[in-house]
Amino acid sequence: MQLQYSCFDRFINLIHSKETKKSYTKYLNQFMRFCQFEKYEQLLEISDSKKFELISDFLIYLKQERKVSPSSINITFSSIKRFYKSNRVSLDWDHLTFFKGKNTGKVIEDRIYTNKEIEQLMDHADLRMKVVILTLLSTGMRVGGLAGIRLKDMEYIEKYQLYKFKVYNDELAERYITFCTPECASTIKKYLEWRESKGDSIKPESPLIYRKITRIDNRKDSKDKVVVINEWDKPIESESLQQATSRLQRKSNVIPKQSENDMQLRGRIRKPMMRCHSFRKIFNTICIKNNMNHSVKEKLMGHKKNQELDFNYFRPSETQLLEEYLKVVEALTINEESKLSKQIQELQTNNEDKDYVIKGKLQEKDTEIKGMKEQINEMNKKFEQVFSMIQQNPLLANVKPGNLKNKL
Repeated sequence: MQLQYSCFDRFINLIHSKETKKSYTKYLNQFMRFCQFEKYEQLLEISDSKKFELISDFLIYLKQERKVSPSSINITFSSIKRFYKSNRVSLDWDHLTFFKGKNTGKVIEDRIYTNKEIEQLMDHADLRMKVVILTLLSTGMRVGGLAGIRLKDMEYIEKYQLYKFKVYNDELAERYITFCTPECASTIKKYLEWRESKGDSIKPESPLIYRKITRIDNRKDSKDKVVVINEWDKPIESESLQQATSRLQRKSNVIPKQSENDMQLRGRIRKPMMRCHSFRKIFNTICIKNNMNHSVKEKLMGHKKNQELDFNYFRPSETQLLEEYLKVVEALTINEESKLSKQIQELQTNNEDKDYVIKGKLQEKDTEIKGMKEQINEMNKKFEQVFSMIQQNPLLANVKPGNLKNKL
């Protein structure tokens, strides 16, 4: 009987997340090239002792020759281990773990973007990249989550002028919701209007961030040397999104342009901040500083491992999530004009509330004054009746008030 699935199929189908599938395949392929194999089956055909030697040599090579970070080595090791275990290969994994080396932390501690650096990125970004920056920042999304967002995964909430996002909507195990700021929502609306003006037929299945291809036209009769092709219906790959952010970092001078010697190092130079993941760290920091409920924060960021029992027992409604998110909207807003606009709107709302209270108090006073006037008018009528009776009969002036009242 011929086997229906390959060794790679067994490996890849045990992974649920699309992004994990991509990264594990990438690192497994690196191991394949190191072994100088062309087919995955060759990784299984060698003896167990040879497998052990190749894996240990590869880990040493990554650590000593390539100077790869401990976190990347961990992911690489996990992908190799997952491949072999999914194909029922037993190796001394505890022993192989020693070849990864001691995890002493990052080679260089990364930092988050400053407000000034984010403003620099925004100043040099086109409309598509502005949406990328603001969405990553204000939702706390992973770059892989943003790459997979389609318009059907977004819902505009008119009352608060923001979007609700269903992240990883097609993956039941990973799905969660989060929100963006009104500043981000406004930019998304302008961006979608621009796409329509350029001929994009906006549909529910359309990706939020489309794929863009730039090509060099070397034809002599060509006026434009750079040709840009907008593939509206095709979502951008997460790696392409990372590369686009790198280009924007250099264009805005947030990261200095690399020299020829630096280019030869092919990405081994450590950057002061992570390209896209730094925005997620900013979101997390702002939520903590503004005293957002910890469990809600973890829900909005799609964290599961850190939630422990909360993940199974804490079931906040979307209203509760939104109420907590509204606490950090102003802190997540970058543009000062947007912040000022929000403050003006709040002042107008407060003034309207005050005007409403004042009008209510005035109406109460008007009612009181009206009642007093009616009482005075009634007393004046009584007085006129008494005065008229006394004029007609002077003897009534000596009558006691009680007796006079009975005569009225």
